[in-house]
Amino acid sequence: MIANKLSQGLLAWLDHLRLRLASPEAILLLSILAVLTGLLTGLVIVLFRFLLEFVQIYLLPSKTPDDYESLHYLYRLALPLGGALLLAVLFQPMLHRYRQVGILHVFERLQYHQGRMPWVNMVMQFFGAGIAILSGHSVGREGPGIHMGAYSGSWVAQRLQLPNNSTRTLVAGGAAAAIGASFNTPLAGIIFAMEVVMQQYSVQGFVPVILAAVSGTYLAQSLLGKESFFEVTLDAVNTSQDWWLAVLLGMGIGVLSAVFNFLLIQITRLSMRYALWQRFVLAGLLMGAIGWQVPASMGIGYDTVNQTLNGQVVMATLTVILLAKLAASVLCLGLGIPGGVIGPLMFMGAAAGGVLVTLSYSSDMTFLIPAEPKLYPLIGMGAMFSASLQAPLAGLTAIMEMAGNADIILPAMLAIVSANLTSKVIFQHDSIFSSLLQARGLDHSSSVVMQRLRMIGAASIMNRSFALCGGSLSRESAQALLSHGPQWLVITDTERQPREMVRSLDLQGFLETHPQVDSIQLREIPGKRLQLAALSARASLQEALDALNKSGAEALYLHREAGGHIYGVITRERVNKAWL
Repeated sequence: MIANKLSQGLLAWLDHLRLRLASPEAILLLSILAVLTGLLTGLVIVLFRFLLEFVQIYLLPSKTPDDYESLHYLYRLALPLGGALLLAVLFQPMLHRYRQVGILHVFERLQYHQGRMPWVNMVMQFFGAGIAILSGHSVGREGPGIHMGAYSGSWVAQRLQLPNNSTRTLVAGGAAAAIGASFNTPLAGIIFAMEVVMQQYSVQGFVPVILAAVSGTYLAQSLLGKESFFEVTLDAVNTSQDWWLAVLLGMGIGVLSAVFNFLLIQITRLSMRYALWQRFVLAGLLMGAIGWQVPASMGIGYDTVNQTLNGQVVMATLTVILLAKLAASVLCLGLGIPGGVIGPLMFMGAAAGGVLVTLSYSSDMTFLIPAEPKLYPLIGMGAMFSASLQAPLAGLTAIMEMAGNADIILPAMLAIVSANLTSKVIFQHDSIFSSLLQARGLDHSSSVVMQRLRMIGAASIMNRSFALCGGSLSRESAQALLSHGPQWLVITDTERQPREMVRSLDLQGFLETHPQVDSIQLREIPGKRLQLAALSARASLQEALDALNKSGAEALYLHREAGGHIYGVITRERVNKAWL
């Protein structure tokens, strides 16, 4: 008996918390859950990195992660093909919906499934990306990390059956924590989540996302140390002297970004007509051929990025590496290898910056030589990231945190803006994520109004002053109902399902004007009756508006998904007032 009461009390308390989280004002509760999301994401990212580095140290002759240059050329030829065959065995038997992985999968689940992400896809992403990276395919680990982080937030929300508006925020928090834990750049993770994932900035979203990013990054640092992926120390940066070089670099990277986006979209569209295993095998063959000739193009390539940042690669070699990385990345990603695009973008941006620096030095003209040559590969990374994703703030904050030097802000801004304008205005290229979603027949764009409605739970505006009743009442029953003071009377059918509702004032007026009537038919008394449609108590206001438009009803009743309990009612007028 005591255990039963405790269980009922706990369920009632959880119900109360869920209804509170439907409101955008429930920042404290959501922040606590965001910290949990960040910690889970940090653990997953650390586990993923441990897996990659442990296997690479065991696999590569130099015992150095990402050093595919140390492999014999025959192994460089065979390794990507072997990895592609493993991926084919893993992915081909799965249903199509379980093959979807990466950042595009996160966008799809946010747009069409309110952020509810299946665990199967997360497992496929973890092992699929691990196989792809370890076998030398030119893909990044940040995209898979974002998928895993977003799933962590979705898992917390689904386990607690949170409202969908809270689910979206936790998914964004997981994505921010993944970027922060992967690069030790929590601020870049926050901006990426708001600018790219949620596509809006709001106070309600900022605080939980910040806490998720900070907690995930702290956990990764405590387990892995405060290591820096890119070892570069900048001297004093003279921004007034080299501003035109930053603009020139940005314009060049804008062109490079447009070429990358165009090739990736075209290869993605062309490859859709072939079976998945055929695409994987073709990617393995082509990656093996490229890696055979240019081993620096294999894997993530952060070792080559470090060499470029410190001027250790000559121009001819760097140009070949850049072209090989471009070809390898668009082929691997376009043919469906389950990896991320962010790593290759930053590699190519650094290489483009390095090519500019070596060209400047080879010209023998003093005015062309940059004051700080290490600066341009660094800002090239941010410019390429920004131009391809159309995310200038995320690109800027990422390289600021990597450099740890505020002097790079002005040249970085010039390069990033120049790259974005070149790609967007001259070549008419949108974000690569939006373009790839459109190639799949999906749409990630939404209006400001829809974004606002998705961040508010329908339960936050529901009216809980109602009473359930049948369509026929005796006078005594009607008076007893009205004595409790409900605003609405919800009329149910013979199966106790709500069908319509009337104002209690209409019934009160009918009783006063018809004192001789003993039996009342609620569907026949004068007054306005509103047709009802069902809506989950977890739904957002955007879902409420969609349900009203689809059903043609004039009001909604909010119910528990796992049972028939009704929490409240919402009229169309109330929904409209929430956003107009």
